[in-house]
Amino acid sequence: MQFYPNRQAGNFMPPLVREITQSRFQSRSGNNSNEIATAQGNHKNLFITMPKILLIEDDPIIQRVNTLFLEQLGTKVELAKDGTQALSLFPQDYDLIFLDIGLPDLSGIEVVQRMRAYEQRHRLKPNIIIALTAHGKSMKEDCLAAGFDDFYTKPLLIEELTKALKCWLPHV
Repeated sequence: MQFYPNRQAGNFMPPLVREITQSRFQSRSGNNSNEIATAQGNHKNLFITMPKILLIEDDPIIQRVNTLFLEQLGTKVELAKDGTQALSLFPQDYDLIFLDIGLPDLSGIEVVQRMRAYEQRHRLKPNIIIALTAHGKSMKEDCLAAGFDDFYTKPLLIEELTKALKCWLPHV
């Protein structure tokens, strides 16, 4: 984790997340609550049937934002907060999996490798698994080599999620 010298106990949000939540989101209730509302703009449901998405993310703010975006785009979202929980949910049928590579218990690389091994062992159709990282594009080749289908850097904007869903779920 990066060191932030002005970190105050109990009231800390990394600068990039703080900037995004303050500049790109507005509160649904109109007051200064901690709710994060949907992004400005009118994004509509992209699908005829509701795709099932597994979002594997340990950061509660990013969980909330991505869930709101994905639901606004017409998907059903199931959350896993770490790699162990994700692996316990994995054999279920998901249309798409978004997997953070910086999880607290297992790396996303290890999680995707275990998922791909399970699919091969049981002769299952491979799931679409997209890597999410705050580390930038330097991890892209490693992620694709490990078994990810695609790669996005965080934080994701609703336009990027829309692009990913249209690319990977055109049949839904």
